[in-house]
Amino acid sequence: MAALNLGAAGSAPAIELPDLVIHWWGWPLGALPFALALLLAWRIGGAIPRGSRLVPWDRRRGPPAGIPPLTAWSPPARLLAFLYVMAAGLTHLFAVGAIWQATRVAVSGNAEYFRYMKPLQLFRMSHQHAFGHGTMYLATGALALASSGSPRLKVLGIALAFLGAGCDLASWWLQKFCGPSFEPLSLGGGASFAAGFALLAALILRDLVPRAR
Repeated sequence: MAALNLGAAGSAPAIELPDLVIHWWGWPLGALPFALALLLAWRIGGAIPRGSRLVPWDRRRGPPAGIPPLTAWSPPARLLAFLYVMAAGLTHLFAVGAIWQATRVAVSGNAEYFRYMKPLQLFRMSHQHAFGHGTMYLATGALALASSGSPRLKVLGIALAFLGAGCDLASWWLQKFCGPSFEPLSLGGGASFAAGFALLAALILRDLVPRAR
């Protein structure tokens, strides 16, 4: 049995909680965003219709028609894109610290954290993350589209970021109302959007940072 003290130290009795058991079927859920992202990268990034035939995207590296490549951007635009990617990276690092403090220091895990969160707090948190993740990954994905990377890598990075964020957000509600077996979905979702952002950032920085000749 786990104990949770809801008041200040020494001011409230500990509340006994039932054991938070993750059933076996919960662990494969952690791989869901990765599996879906790989499927999208294979299907969408593998080939697109052009006229009456399929043209492999891997043979056409670089940004889609109408998008100027990052290498052709002016120095101020390149600096702005670089600083944005750095700021987004710091956002992810600060999020790791916040998640650790909330789910490992304040309480004993994700399931316990969300189980005692009030619906108002969960609505507020979901609203903030849906807007924040959506805006951040939209901008990062748009910059990655202008990179010289292959379309399969771009689709994979975008899919990992958005699907991971969506699965993570959904897992909060599932953990609160359906039990702790959905905690692996949260872990997998977080790993997925972090991996997606890292891939997109690598594609962007490869074209923004001058290379030694």
